[in-house]
Amino acid sequence: MNSNTFNIILIAALITLDIFLIKSFINQLTYVKITVSKFDKMRIVFLISGILCFISIFLSSDIYEYARSIILTFSIFMFAFTFDGIGPKGIIITGRLIRFEDISGYDYTLDNKYLALYFEYLDDRSSTIKESIKFPKKDSNQVFDILNERMAKKHRRLKK
Repeated sequence: MNSNTFNIILIAALITLDIFLIKSFINQLTYVKITVSKFDKMRIVFLISGILCFISIFLSSDIYEYARSIILTFSIFMFAFTFDGIGPKGIIITGRLIRFEDISGYDYTLDNKYLALYFEYLDDRSSTIKESIKFPKKDSNQVFDILNERMAKKHRRLKK
């Protein structure tokens, strides 16, 4: 396999990734009412990687490297700027909508800064998945309103 063939395969894979990222971003814009911006260590590393990929656009020597660098930069920035949140249909975590119907139980803790929401749901293979999401304390009343409306009977103490 020569380098042009490899670059074409890599570009096709990155375009497929971009399609999934765009779908996730549209989900966020459509379903999220209260957002959580998570600029944690992982996203900061992604932003630094995105900046380096952006710089590599100007250092590319052929059309395949140029296209690959642009598409990879777009992918990295799309992922870095995804956000989590809650809305009337469910909870979004890293672009995936977890519908309230799929959540088997939830718990929360409230401190001076955050409302931490813990919940369990079954994935496609019927495995129990545990997730958590932190909201700023100022949004806690809105989050409780949504939880009471959509999942009042599912509140129970969960092991964290």
